Amino acid sequence: MRLLRKPDIDLLKITTWIKMAEDMSSTASNTIPFPTLTIVYLVTEADGLIEEISQKYNNITVEDCNGFFNDGVKRDYKKITI
Repeated sequence: MRLLRKPDIDLLKITTWIKMAEDMSSTASNTIPFPTLTIVYLVTEADGLIEEISQKYNNITVEDCNGFFNDGVKRDYKKITI
């Protein structure tokens, strides 16, 4: 499990990453649509981004977690499953 070390998250990179994950699914008539699972780990301070994601996707879960980061500091984070 990879956790973010820095509290200053580049929100544009995360939203771009989510958008790229959405664009990878093909809408051709010969493909079978399947649900995708996206898990994002964010620091607890990223409440604005969590709210933005929850407005776009109505079927998300948010879990409060904590873990040790590379610098050995235990921090709280959110696990978002879309």
